[in-house]
Amino acid sequence: MTTPRSAIGAIDAIRISGKAGCVLVTGYNNIDLVQPMLQDGRLLTTVEQFGARQAVFGVDVAVKALLERRSQQDLSPFMETPVQVVTKAGMAGGRSG
Repeated sequence: MTTPRSAIGAIDAIRISGKAGCVLVTGYNNIDLVQPMLQDGRLLTTVEQFGARQAVFGVDVAVKALLERRSQQDLSPFMETPVQVVTKAGMAGGRSG
């Protein structure tokens, strides 16, 4: 699994080497740039991280901490956020991030 730009580079290298269809590529970050590659099979999967929602989660934690008068050291250093594997078959509904 790799970043979108790395996945695109890998896809190009695979095509140039004549190995298209022999090597599977997956990515991370369901950006618009990779949608055609998912559709035509050059990219097997990617992961939707819901970037816009991540910002909302962060703001929610900050507001809650302010209202509860909690210091940063009282907060967890981790926040679990949703991710979703995206495949060609799952593209029918479009991007949801």
